[in-house]
Amino acid sequence: MSLSSALGAAMSGLNVSQAGIDVTSRNIANAGTPGYTRKVQNQVNALAGGEGIGVRREAAQRQIDTFLQQQLRTSTASAASLNLKSAMLGRIDRMFGTPDSNSSIAGSISALATMLQELADNPES
Repeated sequence: MSLSSALGAAMSGLNVSQAGIDVTSRNIANAGTPGYTRKVQNQVNALAGGEGIGVRREAAQRQIDTFLQQQLRTSTASAASLNLKSAMLGRIDRMFGTPDSNSSIAGSISALATMLQELADNPES
């Protein structure tokens, strides 16, 4: 290994270390930010002809818990479904009304029964 290739390998290692420090500092700076996820800097050995020539960095990747993410999505979908059902049932309940009101189904049937009874008692009306 020549001196220039050794220096190149060392520089690539320092550059990857600097990128890792940058990712770590962003993680610390955004620790209290809602919605921010921790990121990790990955590094890979660079080889040429079976010989190491340095290190290269890959894109920073988010660290998330896939199980918790799935649970959140499931719970959110369930809550949205239940809210929709509740809204529709509320509309149906308002449409039916209370049993003692005249606008309810029971009130309409009672009024119809009263009118039929009046018709039976007084057919010429």
